[in-house]
Amino acid sequence: MRKVDIKAVFSLLTSNRLNQDFDFSLNIPISNKNSAKVRIGLALKEAVVEIDNYIISEHLFESIVKHQSHLLGDYDEEVQDEINSIHLEYNKAVKEVLSHIKYFLSYYDFSENLISGKSREWRVSNGNWVSIPSSFSCTIDEFKIQQIDENLCKDIQSTIDEEIKPLLALCHLHRAKNERIPKYKWIDATIAAELAIKEILLRKKPDLEVILLDLPSPPLHKLYGSILEYYLGERSPYLKIINNGVKIRNRLVPPYVP
Repeated sequence: MRKVDIKAVFSLLTSNRLNQDFDFSLNIPISNKNSAKVRIGLALKEAVVEIDNYIISEHLFESIVKHQSHLLGDYDEEVQDEINSIHLEYNKAVKEVLSHIKYFLSYYDFSENLISGKSREWRVSNGNWVSIPSSFSCTIDEFKIQQIDENLCKDIQSTIDEEIKPLLALCHLHRAKNERIPKYKWIDATIAAELAIKEILLRKKPDLEVILLDLPSPPLHKLYGSILEYYLGERSPYLKIINNGVKIRNRLVPPYVP
């Protein structure tokens, strides 16, 4: 086993309206009865997390000395898992502090992402600071936009003439597509799915209003499966995709346990 000191620096994702010249530090408990010191600099809009004497495995230490690579993918799976757990420690610590500030003190100028990483370093026995290996990823959203032409205009006019109105669920679907934070993307997507099936059933069977709006909602797999089949004659062809989306949403938003 080896002991290392860890230092991670973050930018605070907040608007220019947060204009305060005040620095403070808080201690956050982490694993192995250790603690992380989180320093918040409001003037610089910066957060620094420091963890002293963090224990790492001998295998991790030897792998770093041998490869000396800053790319996480250059190490074996065991080392990657241990390094990822280190990243998780300081990320959780700084987000815990900022979440208290944002939600308990109503500092709504903070972005939902709260932070953006600037540097992540460690050192052994007061040696030189070196970067902790990490991975890089990005997300690219691509949407196909229909070109408006004469035929599309005729289709729009037809829906207007037939008094076909867009579903309210489409508002949440569009918001989900434009959302950058995966957690809220999936929440809005599942809200859209639930609203959509209820709106469709109510348009077809208005007498279902009390059941669908006043009673606890059936799970989505039943709404898009047996209930849809009973009232409209077929199950949704996307039932498996919807079920998978619900599972992802449930993992992102775990139930509160006091």
